[in-house]
Amino acid sequence: MDRLNLLESDLFEALLMNCPPFLTLSCDDPKKAWWIVHTIYTTWLCTKTPSDHELAALAGLAELYTGFARSGKDTMGNFRRAEGYDVYAFADVLREVAGFILNYVYDIWPLVTRDIFLNAKTKEVPLAGCQLSGKPLTPRWLLQWFGVWCRENVEADIWINNLLARVVTAGARKIAITDMRFHNERALGFRLEALGWTVIAVRVINRTAPSVSHSETLHESERHIQALEKCTELINDMDGISKFYLKWEAVMGGLSPPTPTA
Repeated sequence: MDRLNLLESDLFEALLMNCPPFLTLSCDDPKKAWWIVHTIYTTWLCTKTPSDHELAALAGLAELYTGFARSGKDTMGNFRRAEGYDVYAFADVLREVAGFILNYVYDIWPLVTRDIFLNAKTKEVPLAGCQLSGKPLTPRWLLQWFGVWCRENVEADIWINNLLARVVTAGARKIAITDMRFHNERALGFRLEALGWTVIAVRVINRTAPSVSHSETLHESERHIQALEKCTELINDMDGISKFYLKWEAVMGGLSPPTPTA
């Protein structure tokens, strides 16, 4: 998208007119509120959606991992990173936006880094002095809330398009995506397959993940995990990373095709 025409774009208008309350809750100055929304849009959300032709030209291997929180998806991504894969998450950009929100809306200093959203301990800890809808705000909740808000109020494929833009820019032909949660994210795998990619979707299951029978207590971003289609299941018994690697290797070894050449 041409950034010079951003003020005329439907995407920016949707973000500005339907601005979520927490973006302006500490902004008595309308100019500051506009600047916050403007910065979020131009820095992170204004991306050119790759064409099918661009994606087909890169056709290689794509792995998509799904599973509840702390199931082992990022660990699987680390396994692949060690093998030369480009590892992505739909939430990569979302973490950067969330850090900006904490710094410039909630005035949390020093600058928040993406680590606060990646560390299993810090992302569950309420942030001092920060509330959303009257409840203590944690980094995980901010990611979930803003991510789903953008999907519902700005563009359903906003995080998918951003990820694909990064894949095309990098020229990546072996990719692993570590946080597939929604049906349109699973549909991305089917789209890539139709464009000549070899796609593997894996659902990681551990013994402590929330039961599907308690799905009504889950956040929107985790309610669809069990229903995602055509996913090979991998059990994580939480008995050590070395044992998990052996299970992962056994399952993926039976699924993975030969590595594409450059």
